[in-house]
Amino acid sequence: MTEQARDRAEDQHAGDGSAEVAGRLEQVIAAQVRHYRTAAGLSSAELAARTGLSKAMISRVETATTSCSLTTLQRLADGLKVPVTALFRGADTDRDATFTKSGQEASPSAAEPSMATNTVSWAR
Repeated sequence: MTEQARDRAEDQHAGDGSAEVAGRLEQVIAAQVRHYRTAAGLSSAELAARTGLSKAMISRVETATTSCSLTTLQRLADGLKVPVTALFRGADTDRDATFTKSGQEASPSAAEPSMATNTVSWAR
């Protein structure tokens, strides 16, 4: 199977193959792959050669028009010489947290009573 055929098959398996607006995770991965590739001074063709992916697949990843398989993410991370988790940086969401001692109940903030909070407690 050629690289292009493998990329197309992977695309169809991982996503619907359309070029619709990408989800937040795909956008984060796209930005991170582009960031690490350019920081390493690599062209798309050089990254393709390092990963065994086609230039077209690298382009689809960097434009967030595909949803990558785990195998593709691992190959990209290996080619960029970064941990696979680096490709997800920026996908986190910030959440407020309230810390309470074990056995005490957390009370919602008076300023924002409708805001849900995560509660972390510890025993002493």
